[in-house]
Order: sequence, then structure tokens, then C-alpha cells
Amino acid sequence: MVSLCNLHPNTILHISIFIHFCEAYLGILPHFNLFRYLFWLKKRGGGGSKVVGRVYLQLRDGMAGEYLTVPLNTSLKNWNTRWFYMRQSHPAIRCDTDHISENQRSWSEMPRSADMEQVKELLSIIQGVKTNGGLVALSFIARRVQPCKERAHPSFEFKGETDGTRERPKMLSRDVVEERAVELFAPFASFKMSGYSKPFNCKNLPPQVNISGLHLYCFLSFVVSDHLN
Repeated sequence: MVSLCNLHPNTILHISIFIHFCEAYLGILPHFNLFRYLFWLKKRGGGGSKVVGRVYLQLRDGMAGEYLTVPLNTSLKNWNTRWFYMRQSHPAIRCDTDHISENQRSWSEMPRSADMEQVKELLSIIQGVKTNGGLVALSFIARRVQPCKERAHPSFEFKGETDGTRERPKMLSRDVVEERAVELFAPFASFKMSGYSKPFNCKNLPPQVNISGLHLYCFLSFVVSDHLN
């Protein structure tokens, strides 16, 4: 079992980018088998807490060319001094601060052959999308939405300043958005938007995509509480 507090900050960022990329750039709800194809989960070794931040996602070998470039900041020394955890009154997502997670076979399992048809279709669509992990993060920061949070509608229906899924009504300046994004990534990350795909919203709707089946809106909840048992 994996709890939210077990997840490393870069893992939460990976999940946030994946969710927003699916919704705002592919025009679909987060697709779990695509996620399983691209990533695997691993327990982090070394010292420090045995509970907090000791589990992380890693892009599978050979997947860099099939997904986005995500220049994660690998120097996160003392990251926990800048984070805090709040008690939840309604335990919708398991968060056991005393539980120490152990590696499970399911953490590295690929989708079954029967589930790969949709994955292959989505991979071909991804190749036509011009963006990167930094720009995807820039998008959800500018919109002031939390991709991992259950929302009234997905990002491809985003309504702009009046959208009810925004965490704060005040708009952020371009400089502030970039400043916040820069903190998440390696120093060489680029946030130039010229020539890249624009994220979908209610005025820039995605094309009709014939991808049916397993699309999980409460994606993070499913990842944490069910698949990773």
C-alpha cells in the first residue's frame, strides 16, 4: 500500500503533468494504461524518513522518445522543510503516516496485451503534440488549477478567469507563473511557448478522439489506494 505522504515531490509533479497533459493537450481524461506503460514505481533508498517521500515514479527505459521531456530538478535537498501536510477530515484518500511501503510486483507491471491497442493510439497522437513538461506545468500554474484534485470538469473544458475549478480568482502575471514553474525543474528547463501546441479549453476544444474504455478521473486516488496495493 502506498499513501500520499510516501510520494516524493517529483512523483507528485510527474502525476500532475501527466493528468494535465492528458486533459489539456490530448483532450481526454487521464488514461491509466498509458500511465502504466510509461512509468513504474520504485522505493527510494538512502537515509532520512522511511515514510515521507520515499516512493517515486520513474519513466521506463526507452520511453523518453515516446513521452514529454520533463527536466526534473534532481537536487531536492531539504525539500521537506518547505512542505507540510494537513489532516483531512474526510479520508477519501488513504494517508497513513505510520506505514512503510515495500516494493510490490504490481509497481512495475506493464499493461496487458489486450489493453495496448488504446495505448498505441495515444502514443501516435502524442507524437503530434509539441510541448514539454515545463510548458504543461506552466499551463496549470497559469490557470491556477490543481490537476491531482477532483474537479467539476476536466481541463479541456476550462472557462478562463470565471472557471470554478480555479484555486484562486486572481490572475497571475507571466513573470510570477514562470518564477513558480522554474522552482519545479532543472535549471536548463525552457518555458518559451512560441511554436508549441496550445492547451485545450472551452474555446479551443479538442478534436473528437475515438478512445473509449479506461479513463480515470479520480486518477491519483486510484493510483494510491488501489493499483499500488
